[in-house]
Amino acid sequence: MTKEEFIGLIKKYKGQMYRFAFSIVKNETDAEDVVAETIKKAYENLNKLKNKGKFKRWIMSILANEAKRMMSKRNKEILTDDSNTFENNYYMNDLELKHLVNSLPAEFREVVILYYYERFTVKEIAQILEVSVGTVKSRLSRAREKLKLLL
Repeated sequence: MTKEEFIGLIKKYKGQMYRFAFSIVKNETDAEDVVAETIKKAYENLNKLKNKGKFKRWIMSILANEAKRMMSKRNKEILTDDSNTFENNYYMNDLELKHLVNSLPAEFREVVILYYYERFTVKEIAQILEVSVGTVKSRLSRAREKLKLLL
């Protein structure tokens, strides 16, 4: 599929994509973000589409996954880890928790989000951030300590 064909199909389905995203996330801004992220991911993975005739189903599947990922992020209430550092006795609403995580320095915030919210493994995070596994583990540990102090 050429770039021009991709753009044409996106223009054709963009309205349907937005309506579908909005039906899941129930927020205009979030729906726009989901559509944008879907288009980006679809273009990056265009080589995986084997049958142009299945483009709509393929793009809507990506969109559904992106919308679900956004809803999952929104619905997180408790930050937990394998060692139960953050037990369920820290009852915080999503907004308070996001505020605490967002108050962390960027290097800690990104590993916390990738590990706890996006559910990437330490090895995957290391590949994404192009750092060593040890660096990721260290940043997670330091981020947990900082969050404990904030709690």
